[in-house]
Amino acid sequence: MRTSLLLLAGSAAIAAEGGPLAFATWTGDPCTSLTVRVLDRDPAKELRFSGADGKELVLPASVRAIGATGWSVAEATANGLAAGSEWKVGVRPGETLARFKTLRAEPPLRFATGGDLLHRKEWMAGTTARVAAAAPSFALVGGDWAYDNANEADFRRWVDLFTVWTSATTPDGLGIPVVAGIGNHELAKRGQLAGTPFNALFPEPVHRALDVGGWLSFLLLDSGHSEPVKSQTAWLDQALGVRAERSWRFAMYHVPAYPSVRKFDDWGSNEIRAEWVPLFERHGVAACFENHDHALKRTHPLLGGKPAAGGVIYLGDGAWGVEPRQPGTPEQRPYLVKSQAVHHAWIIDLERDRGQACAIGADGGELDRVELSPRKATR
Repeated sequence: MRTSLLLLAGSAAIAAEGGPLAFATWTGDPCTSLTVRVLDRDPAKELRFSGADGKELVLPASVRAIGATGWSVAEATANGLAAGSEWKVGVRPGETLARFKTLRAEPPLRFATGGDLLHRKEWMAGTTARVAAAAPSFALVGGDWAYDNANEADFRRWVDLFTVWTSATTPDGLGIPVVAGIGNHELAKRGQLAGTPFNALFPEPVHRALDVGGWLSFLLLDSGHSEPVKSQTAWLDQALGVRAERSWRFAMYHVPAYPSVRKFDDWGSNEIRAEWVPLFERHGVAACFENHDHALKRTHPLLGGKPAAGGVIYLGDGAWGVEPRQPGTPEQRPYLVKSQAVHHAWIIDLERDRGQACAIGADGGELDRVELSPRKATR
């Protein structure tokens, strides 16, 4: 509780100043590059990257106005960086807005994942503080960020969100880079992504692959919000196929194939099971990170919808900072192992040949734990 209160106090101070709020992501190799975006009313013309070895990069910033909100995001990408290197980022000489690290090219690796971030600021802050205390190298966020529904009048929700996010640092004082997925609440109308605040903040393709070294890949997908599910199937098949020799493959998207709360044949779930799940199974995806249902969920390893040794595990279901919903029980839904109405995020630890997923609650307690194993692609 004390951690959350301190986090909120720091957040309020930054919000009163109106920015700048600096966050990191990757638009290139996460081991050798770093993309930093600064949200502010007075956009920066350049960003300064200072390395631990004294090297300094002063890069021109590209600026995107966020509609008529009065806010802009300034962006610069530093390339040619060393894997696992630390960088201070600022706008003015000598200033440090945040510190970030590139990823190491080799295991071990710890990352966080979850979604459905901001119904209430204090709920998001509680979970985010616990995630930061676990010191992940980055976070995969599976959509439904600020619940603004692309309404510029509600852009203050994004400011609140990034105030919380940028205030939460690891015990070493590092910011947590974020890899963004899309959900239904990023849009006002299905299919209309251009011109939304989300698109200004995260203009990268909504379906894409993120590769770490030669051993790990993440496949990010749009579960029917700005792109139809079926239109991504051929790309997914090809993208997984060329990564068959990697130790680990994971997928992240918003609407669950195996929902914990919504009906099994609800919108999107049927199509995802028909279009993508056979590819996850055939191409050796170890686990899928699902969201949207606002509950904690873990399935059995599944093949063809049935519990099976060596199957795909589905983790979710998006309750980072939203009102939790009461999920179905394992007795009601035999594909479930664990379900609970609780705020949480998942912390994933990977070695090359083994892994572990742990769900942590907003109070810091462990809610669930499961061992993960690499899965081989089948021919």
